Amino acid sequence: MKNKTTAILLATLMISTLVGCGAVSSNASEAGASILDSISSDNDALAENGEVEDAASSDTDDVNTDSGSSEAASGDVKDAEFTYNGNSVSVMDSFEAVDKALGGYNASNSNIKSEQSFYSYGKDDDVVVITRNDSGTKSVITIGTRKPGITTSRKIQVGSTKDELAAAYGTPTETKPYSYTEYVFEEGTNEEKAVDHTVEESTYDFGDYKIAFTVENDKVMTVEYRNTVNYNKFDWD
Repeated sequence: MKNKTTAILLATLMISTLVGCGAVSSNASEAGASILDSISSDNDALAENGEVEDAASSDTDDVNTDSGSSEAASGDVKDAEFTYNGNSVSVMDSFEAVDKALGGYNASNSNIKSEQSFYSYGKDDDVVVITRNDSGTKSVITIGTRKPGITTSRKIQVGSTKDELAAAYGTPTETKPYSYTEYVFEEGTNEEKAVDHTVEESTYDFGDYKIAFTVENDKVMTVEYRNTVNYNKFDWD
């Protein structure tokens, strides 16, 4: 049976948007520490938990930008919010407000450090939140999910089709390909096998925040909210 990889795979995609690298491990119990180590050590991400294939293509030739045609250009405030377990959550809120709305983080699957922290929510890592803490307060940087549960203000969630995404949000501000390798245990064995994935990331820029969707096989694979205001406060070198 596959080991739980949800939190690691999602955090890999989230981390890659911050520092341009990522990795995947099949041991979710070590997700927090390894993921945060990947931020501080840049290209040495998740070295203890698995091998890393070239995580993301940042070649500008593969990026299509068309912010003028994006519906996100109007900057609807409600788009910063999403629904989770009946609660409204905003990426622009304080960490305390986000944590409360998400039901409180799971300490066993979270990793809290002085510079940046990884928080896991839900029974099986339904939602992950990354914060920066070195300003003296916890600043929410990203909130994301790989599971149905987060519903955007335009009714998109994991599992929505690519056509539904386009109908709801229009033309993305930016699209780019993203490749990663997932390592999972084969059923009934202790052997890991590599599973290669290629996804398309579509980002909608609302100014103070962004919403990014990855699509694989014409289905939304992840939903991620990014607080641009908080992100720009910090040095990510």
